[in-house]
Parts: sequence; structure tokens; C-alpha cells
Amino acid sequence: MKKELSAICVSTVKTSHLRVLMSSIQEYIPRNIEVYINYCQDRMSFIDFTRNVSEFTEQADNFGEAYNFIVKKAFQDGHDHVIVCNDDIVFSPDSFEKLSEDFQMIHETHDSEEIGWLGCLTNHAIGMQNVRRNQKIFDSFPEETLGNLQNHRENFILPTSFIAPICSAISQRNWVDFLPINYFSDNLQCHEMNQRGMTHFISTAYVHHAGSQSMNGSSVERQKALEILKKNYPEKYKFVISEILGMEE
Repeated sequence: MKKELSAICVSTVKTSHLRVLMSSIQEYIPRNIEVYINYCQDRMSFIDFTRNVSEFTEQADNFGEAYNFIVKKAFQDGHDHVIVCNDDIVFSPDSFEKLSEDFQMIHETHDSEEIGWLGCLTNHAIGMQNVRRNQKIFDSFPEETLGNLQNHRENFILPTSFIAPICSAISQRNWVDFLPINYFSDNLQCHEMNQRGMTHFISTAYVHHAGSQSMNGSSVERQKALEILKKNYPEKYKFVISEILGMEE
């Protein structure tokens, strides 16, 4: 059965990059794909939408709650497979086509219940999701240099234990709520999916990511998240300290 991506879910606070994101959506994304935007502050009224956009102003002071809200709105409207993206990314002309093809392919080759995120390649992310990272992934491929136009791995869908959902596809049946924090929310969500038997994948699709435009300084957000986790989610706090930060309490 065809698994069609039918909606894009965006949550924004500063809205400074939203104009560029929406321009790329209007230029490169098929018109039948509905866009859901949650403005955590003021609506960006100077964008003239020429497509179907559902707008909301649900107040949220963290990444987790903001995205839980807007993604569930799309699910409630009958969109079973959606793209979740940051407000500071830009679609390339073939981003949607490649992501859609890869999404269909992994559902044809894996049990649907075992599929977590399918995340786009980008220029600003950690690990193998970052196209600027040069790392040998198969014995048959040599180490590559920054001078190459393309890394070999860009031709393959890669399994991974963690994805940064900067621009990523997900199915309703496998959705797991983000915790109400900014920093570490994606790490912990991916880990919980892993614990439920799901694998995440890196797509061959690429989007440009301005990076670090949506939150306060990383050290501030990291400390706020650690305090919330320690107080309200002690087991998850221990996981972050030991497995993500590699620290001892």
C-alpha cells in the first residue's frame, strides 16, 4: 500500500526564517500537501499564502509541547504520514520527491511498526545526517575528502539510532510525544522509539538548515532541560547524563 506524505508541520517562535521556508514550500512542494503552522508568539501576517495552510497560535514555551500540538492537529485531520520540520530549513527542488520515494521504500522493505523517523540530510546536524561529515560507512567505499562534490552515502538510505527531526517524515502509528523541553527532546524521543523496537533512517533527500535559530543559547537551554529532567523525569535524566553526555553524577 502506498504511504503518502500529505502534510508538513511547522512550529515557530521567532518567525525570522519562516518567510524563506514558506517560499521554498510554495515553490517546490506539491499544492495538495497541506501545511500546518503553530505560531508560539505572533502570527507572521506579512506572508501571503497561495496554498492550503492551517494556522494556529497555541502558546508553548518549549520545542516539545509546540511540536506535539501541531503534529497532532495534522493527525486529527486524517494525515497519517507527515513531515515535521524546523522553521529555519529550506527545501531543495527535489527534497520532497526524494523523501517521499525513500519513505515508500522503507515501508516496502521493513515492517511499518519498526520504522521511526526518516530524516533528511542537511548541512547543520550531528552525526551522519550532516552532509559535511566525512566518514567511511561501507568497506567498499574509501574515506572521502571535503573536496568531493558528493559523498557516496548520499545515495543510500542509512539506518541509525538517532535522528534530528530538522525535516523528517513520521507515521501517526509510530508517533511518540516529545518531552516538554527544548534541549535533548529529540534524543529522548528517538531513544524511546528505539526501546519500542523502532529504527530511524537517514534519507537521500537534502534540505538546507540555517541552524540554531529557534532557541536561546545552547548552554542555557541545555541547563534548563537538565533541571526539568532531574526534577520530573529522573530516569531520563540519568540516561542523558550517562549515555548522551557521558558524565557521572
